[in-house]
Amino acid sequence: MDLRDLIVDVWHALDPAHQSPAWPDPVAWDGRPLREQLEDLLVPVEARIPDFYGHPQDEWVALAEKIRAALAETEPDTQDLVALLSHYGAWATGGDPVGAAAEWAAAGFAAQTAEPWLEAECFRPRAARRLATLGVTPDEAATPIEVGGVACTLGYAVANGDLSAERALAMMRRDDPCR
Repeated sequence: MDLRDLIVDVWHALDPAHQSPAWPDPVAWDGRPLREQLEDLLVPVEARIPDFYGHPQDEWVALAEKIRAALAETEPDTQDLVALLSHYGAWATGGDPVGAAAEWAAAGFAAQTAEPWLEAECFRPRAARRLATLGVTPDEAATPIEVGGVACTLGYAVANGDLSAERALAMMRRDDPCR
């Protein structure tokens, strides 16, 4: 199955009544590269895996596996990521540059797209992907904030688990009274 067909299948699963403005052609509506679209669609699919009681729902598990397999087939080269992450040191690699590069690649980042997030001190690829999916840019993630009396960036606070990506988005929109 090619990426375009998979993206349409995912949209059908997420929006079976076709209520989204993306229809009739969600691929053209989004307009970004197919890999980026598929990476972003993995987030709501993964969110639907556990049911109300936390049990996995087979249809969503299967769809997430299909997306991951398609992304793995088109995975960017990780050598540049290893070099980039090594430059940033242990805080960005956890002591394992190859493993960290694989995580960034699995989250859909190449060296040139990961670097702005690392500059924003967002050292976890899933946090960077979640922020990007919500529309937060690396420049916005680099915004200095204070969490628990400690100065850091918005990206760092999300990557460190001190702040949810949704709260970060609210702070960027300035609807957050704590900002």
